[in-house]
Amino acid sequence: MMARMMARLRRSGLVLGLAGCVGCGHSETPVAPYDSTAAVPAPRDLRVEADVVGRLVVRWRAPAEDRRVVDGWFVERRVTTTSAFTQLETEATADTVYFDDDIDDDVRYVYRVRSVTGAGVTSLPVEAPPVRGDRTAPSAPVAVTASSVSGGVLLQFEDGGEPDLAFFDVRLRQLGANLPPEFRQGSGSPLRVGGLLGGAAYEFEIAAVDSSGRISSYSAPAVEAVAGP
Repeated sequence: MMARMMARLRRSGLVLGLAGCVGCGHSETPVAPYDSTAAVPAPRDLRVEADVVGRLVVRWRAPAEDRRVVDGWFVERRVTTTSAFTQLETEATADTVYFDDDIDDDVRYVYRVRSVTGAGVTSLPVEAPPVRGDRTAPSAPVAVTASSVSGGVLLQFEDGGEPDLAFFDVRLRQLGANLPPEFRQGSGSPLRVGGLLGGAAYEFEIAAVDSSGRISSYSAPAVEAVAGP
């Protein structure tokens, strides 16, 4: 009799919670998922780069399936002359980008990032290669000279010797012509500027650009030369 009654109650859905949550995925004593470091999804595609205002920017990726588990991330940093990492914020960041403005010029840093769940369980850390702090724009080229060569002008100059120079930006104007300035780029001295009007006079200024996109002032005074035929 009792067995028939219990069977009817089960069919009607009225028996709940007597043996745990039947069919909900938990055992009688629910266990939180991702309760170990190895199970928590780590940050993906971690990279660090300097920006044009002198910060180091730490970026990583977290797809939707990771965000269902992860509540945020801890960013840690060390200088390359030490082995101990320092956590940069007491609270986890909810963004997948971190801007570090508290750095020194020409110091090399290593960053790592750990995911953290709402239960406080962190992932294994992911570490990025060392990156150099760059707080100062390069110095302007000096000793600039310009000479006529076939099909253009040859520029020669001295740079400031910064270790991360990327290229040089040339600003030129045709003298006597009411035209806006033109811009060319080159990797170093000597730098040949072509595509000019043969026999026309031009003035030139050069700026250095580093790997972070920071640009020096343009060289002064401008130098002049006549473009070769």
